[in-house]
Amino acid sequence: MEKTNLESTLTVEDQLNVRQLLARYPRLMDTRDADGYVDAFAPDAVIEMETGTIDQFREIRGHNEIRAMIEGLFTRGPGTPSRLRHMVGEPVIEPSEKGCRAHSYCVIFRVGSDSPSVASIGEYTDDCVKLDNGRWVFARRRMVFRPFLG
Repeated sequence: MEKTNLESTLTVEDQLNVRQLLARYPRLMDTRDADGYVDAFAPDAVIEMETGTIDQFREIRGHNEIRAMIEGLFTRGPGTPSRLRHMVGEPVIEPSEKGCRAHSYCVIFRVGSDSPSVASIGEYTDDCVKLDNGRWVFARRRMVFRPFLG
């Protein structure tokens, strides 16, 4: 059987480790684990977040800005423990020059009441890299989310 470009670029172990990174991320958000959240990113990583205006993005660069952003979000968020649950779908992982690019969809639910509801629907586009210690992290994470108005 002929190998695909993905199979020839990423080992099965690499693919599983990238999937684990993508699966761990929503747990870090929902449990408000700021240290784990920052650790999921390369030291010079960039987060691109849509500002609320379509196709206008805010960039957060490096561990210090990422920590300030996530701690601020956790402080302003809806109580402790979090009343939000992030559900991320199966990613499509494609090889890239420096590692891989992953695309996935996310639905954020409001929970903790008698009638859970959808808070937001979005999409992640991630550039992931393997550090010298063999651990996979986000080098760039682009987040596009829209409030669910249904």
